Amino acid sequence: MDSPQRTPISGVDMSGVDISGVEIAARVPSAWFAVLLEGLVAQAPIGIAILDREYRFIRCNDWLAELDGVTVAAHLGRTVAEVLPQSWPSVEPFLERAADGHDTAFEIPMQPEVPPGTGRWWRIAMYPIRDDGGQVHALGVLILDITERKRASAARDDFLNLVSHELRTPLTSIIGFAARLERQADAIDRDELKTDLHVLLDEAERLRSIVQNMLAYASGPSGVPVEPYDIAMIISRAVSRHSVRRSGRIDVDVPEDLPELVGRTVQIEQVLLNLLDNAAKYAPGGRVLVRAERKGDTVRVYVRDSGDSLQHVDAMPLFEPFARSPGTRRLVPGVGLGLSVARRTIEAHGGEIWLRRMDEGGTEAGFSLPVEAPPRRKP
Repeated sequence: MDSPQRTPISGVDMSGVDISGVEIAARVPSAWFAVLLEGLVAQAPIGIAILDREYRFIRCNDWLAELDGVTVAAHLGRTVAEVLPQSWPSVEPFLERAADGHDTAFEIPMQPEVPPGTGRWWRIAMYPIRDDGGQVHALGVLILDITERKRASAARDDFLNLVSHELRTPLTSIIGFAARLERQADAIDRDELKTDLHVLLDEAERLRSIVQNMLAYASGPSGVPVEPYDIAMIISRAVSRHSVRRSGRIDVDVPEDLPELVGRTVQIEQVLLNLLDNAAKYAPGGRVLVRAERKGDTVRVYVRDSGDSLQHVDAMPLFEPFARSPGTRRLVPGVGLGLSVARRTIEAHGGEIWLRRMDEGGTEAGFSLPVEAPPRRKP
């Protein structure tokens, strides 16, 4: 059998070192271990530091310097309190525990969450380093940035809370009104019956919309057949479906000579339904205008309402999953998936989508679709 090949370690002569035996530790020069350890510390994808008993930095790697934004040189000889003054009150009790000879691990926020989402979360492990006499003479510190994991966990919890609330609300109404109809079927007059049935239909449609948007967001546009379609017919169908379940005036301004488009008609109709639902939510009882036009090599569709959903709000974050306008989050029901689904669908078709405040007041939600280019396979 060929002897194992050796990889040169910078500056260390490995000739004569037998790495095939079980007593490798006794045969490898200590200089080799020093170089190996230095390389591990420098290249490890976590922050590493060694502190003296006064909590001064004796050693730290580049990864830690990148994590806390302080150069390696600026760490050395300075205390944790001097390098990280904002975090010192949270870290000090754990340092004291490690100095007393105990391993410890904890998670802390390293920056204030102002603005929201900008803070970082670290998981820190501390352990005592003992001398030959067993006395603690230094502390080892390992730091892992867990910000993305924390955000993913928070997003998951927010999603579960939001969806459970949004699903529970229409279900409660449906069950309540159905129970009332069952109990008082003989006593309810025709007008009351129509009102109750309207509520039942509205809440059932709301439930359907939530589930449909969740499924659309999870699956994306792929798998839905691509076919030629008339955008005017899609608009008419979406307006009719919307009008069945919601009151309010909708004006339609669509020319007859718009070119034929190619795409996934079910998805495009859902985009229009989502935009119409938003208009009805944020401008209840107000006028809604759906307009379409050809502009260059695209067809543009606009849904305009008289509401103020974008007042003092940047429109772009509202296209992110589960995003809600702060001013309407508690006033208007919804999961925050409608615009996200709409954006994914339109961009998968090679188009663009937008929200803007109109100069004359109200909100415009619109999208463009290319006249000839077929949609991409993936969103």
